[in-house]
Amino acid sequence: MKLKGVYVLVSILFFLSINVSYAATLQTRYGGQAFYDPDNNVTWLGNANVGGIQSWQDATNWAAGLIMGTADQWALPGVTGDPFGYLYQIRGIRDNAQGPFNNIQSGYYWTRQNVYDPYAGSNAYWQYSFDNTKPSPTRQFYDNPFNPTGTAYAWAMHNGDPLQGLDVSPVPIPAALWMFATGVIGFFGLSRRNRG
Repeated sequence: MKLKGVYVLVSILFFLSINVSYAATLQTRYGGQAFYDPDNNVTWLGNANVGGIQSWQDATNWAAGLIMGTADQWALPGVTGDPFGYLYQIRGIRDNAQGPFNNIQSGYYWTRQNVYDPYAGSNAYWQYSFDNTKPSPTRQFYDNPFNPTGTAYAWAMHNGDPLQGLDVSPVPIPAALWMFATGVIGFFGLSRRNRG
């Protein structure tokens, strides 16, 4: 009967490890001008519209030339790892629910790369929207992959924590949960053994 309780506890911990949002609190940098995200090990500008509406090339150049404090090496967010999607899906950031950020627009934001567009069958520049009226994060592909002349918003991102260097790794919280679960199982095993 006691073993059944252990199975129930392990099942609950497993369920939590799958379903709990692991979003750690965004950490203020440069007096609120930027925010470090320990989950993804990236830092976002606090003002999501300081770059304004620009062509892709102008937005890329603006981000690359940005310096805040001692931090340079800013860039537009990439597509790999979907940093915009993480803000939208996990952190709940929208144009009407901006969290610690400000000036998030409902229009589209440029991403850094031109990547494969499955609809066009070729590479294309991606754009991302934080429009709260959409049921899920909305992306669009800019059709001209080699010379994007349209305009969109620019929001810069920095890899790592600029106050601690670029090699800050986020803590793998799901692994910590598994270690906790293993400890609980071992505790119950020892207590059962001591009673027997």
